[in-house]
Amino acid sequence: MDALIMSMAQSMQISEIADMIGGHDTRVWQVVKYYVENFEKLPPKENN
Repeated sequence: MDALIMSMAQSMQISEIADMIGGHDTRVWQVVKYYVENFEKLPPKENN
């Protein structure tokens, strides 16, 4: 679900994402904040 949220967050408003996933915008913001703050700590994406 996190990957979907992050993908949609690139081009949609947070409130729209929350409506689509049936959740609250606070949850969406938590996911976005987590990945933005920890971006450099994530393992590199493998090229296939």
